[in-house]
Amino acid sequence: MATIVGAGTVNIHIIFNNSNNNDIVIHDNILLVVKKITPTITLSSTIINKTYGDAPFSLSDFVSTNSPGVFSFLSSDLNVISISGNMATIVGGGIATINVTVSSSSNYNGASKNINVIVNQITPSLILSPINKTYGDSPILLSNLVSTNSSGSLLFTSNDQNVATISGNTLTITGGGTTTINVLLNSSNNHTSVSATMPLVVSKAKIFQYGMFQVLLINHLLNSAQVHLLHQEIILCGLK
Repeated sequence: MATIVGAGTVNIHIIFNNSNNNDIVIHDNILLVVKKITPTITLSSTIINKTYGDAPFSLSDFVSTNSPGVFSFLSSDLNVISISGNMATIVGGGIATINVTVSSSSNYNGASKNINVIVNQITPSLILSPINKTYGDSPILLSNLVSTNSSGSLLFTSNDQNVATISGNTLTITGGGTTTINVLLNSSNNHTSVSATMPLVVSKAKIFQYGMFQVLLINHLLNSAQVHLLHQEIILCGLK
């Protein structure tokens, strides 16, 4: 009875004694080749769902095998998942295929399987600053009033063109009153899109009364201006 212990090649020497004639002895050899077996690789899941910003995770937690071979892992997209040893680090949103390979051993061949890692986008932060202006103020850059951790592009719209108009990210005041500025942060590779609103309050410009005359004080024009009414000179300095 021969018992297979491991893969390899062995030469089996056979000695046959003739029971009827003890003088006859027959010798022969048999070459026995024991081939390696293909191991099983068991995946706890063929799809791993993660979210951008999640902590690094061990790929070894998702695989097992009946082989003593060593596991190695390879990412198809380093912009989504990078790998060091058996640790996977999330780099960005998207889908990466992880090739899982177990090395050959004395009795087992090498083998491989794939796992797909889906990295979902995360909702970004969007912080807006309130806007309080006076009619006649200079145009402002709305992007300076927005803070976010997303690289998505910003889109601004005004609910009332009679109070403010918007071109790109520049807001121009057209009249006094109150309106709402709509802010849309478009999605990026790592972040979803999100929207918010910020109120815009535009106060009326100040009126300077001198006798029967009225002068509209527009802040950004009169920071260091001189207004002459009739023959009286009124020096207006540093009006804000």
